[in-house]
Amino acid sequence: CYRLSYVKRVRRWITRRLDRIPILRLFLLLPVRRGLSALGRAELVLEGFPRSGNTYLSAMLSSAFPSLRFSHHTHLVANLERAKMAKLPAVIVCRPPLESISSLLVKNPGTYRLDECFSDYIYFLKQARLLLPTATFVEFSSLVNDPVSTVKMISEEAGIKMSALFGNLEDVQESSKNSTSDRQALSRIKLEVEKHELFSAAENEYREITS
Repeated sequence: CYRLSYVKRVRRWITRRLDRIPILRLFLLLPVRRGLSALGRAELVLEGFPRSGNTYLSAMLSSAFPSLRFSHHTHLVANLERAKMAKLPAVIVCRPPLESISSLLVKNPGTYRLDECFSDYIYFLKQARLLLPTATFVEFSSLVNDPVSTVKMISEEAGIKMSALFGNLEDVQESSKNSTSDRQALSRIKLEVEKHELFSAAENEYREITS
């Protein structure tokens, strides 16, 4: 288990480094995850920092647009770059750093370092804002409070026709409410996140991208 965790950390470290080099990041998605990247026949790109509502919104889009081929869950700037090059409509889901980083650490104990989380959060949001200024930016709170309106907004801004069979969103919403987390661990980690020296910078980047 420890060895597997170590291998994952090394692989993630290499991926993070490549993703920050513009010349190399274009090749980052070629060998693996082809079905999830903006390569091939994707019609829309959905990305966000981990634990920002990516899975929830993916389920919503699949329900509203059953035949839509969309790229998601790479959490890489490389995919945003390819979306820009291919002129694909893009949706960026955003969540405040306190919530997303804390949730990421609780969900993956021992896998992520707090410094890395802040660095990746700030970098991803900044690059998303610079690369795709015309993207549709979705706030996590809006997504969970009014998912139907959020999906309709995406439909209008991305120019994608919504399915007439739009009745499964409530089921997705209810299933998402059933998931629980370790509340004590989350409260403890939130205190650490708030005290971090990069917390203000991350919050500023969030406000910048959602303003």
